[in-house]
Amino acid sequence: PDKDIIFKGTDGSTAITALTLDMSEAGAATFNSGATLGGNLTLSYTYPRINLTDTDHNSDYSIINNDGAFGIYDVTNSAYRLTISAAGAATFGGDLEVEDTVSIKRDGVAAYGTLTMSGAGLTSNVTSGYHSLIVQNNGTEQLRVDSSGRLAIGTSSPGAAVDIIGSGVATQL
Repeated sequence: PDKDIIFKGTDGSTAITALTLDMSEAGAATFNSGATLGGNLTLSYTYPRINLTDTDHNSDYSIINNDGAFGIYDVTNSAYRLTISAAGAATFGGDLEVEDTVSIKRDGVAAYGTLTMSGAGLTSNVTSGYHSLIVQNNGTEQLRVDSSGRLAIGTSSPGAAVDIIGSGVATQL
């Protein structure tokens, strides 16, 4: 039989077990109350994981490295809540909530755009003068506001302040 290594001591007048090193093949270290590291922590395993366990010892969340992808896994509901691929793409397993502003930067371009929710509504702002606001449905452009403020429906190149291509009914323009 294996022999565990147990570090015991006293906390004031109370006897405590401070650390248990499991000497079996599974080999686990159990700290009775937290651990502090003065350097790096390295986990080396096929799919390393850190389980975040509450006081009832239910592993509610896990932080996982799975084939180069980083994930936060909800153990209670068997679902990934956040996955970041090796290429840097983020996937959210639920709603993404942002307090006020979402900034979007195009790789390799100095410009970026923001979406801001305020009492006035949803505002889109692009910092460069050459980007348009484009609304698509199933990958097909439906509406465009170009960098000059011209509105286009049915065309991607408005020739006037409002440019509508197609058929429909207009009461006044």
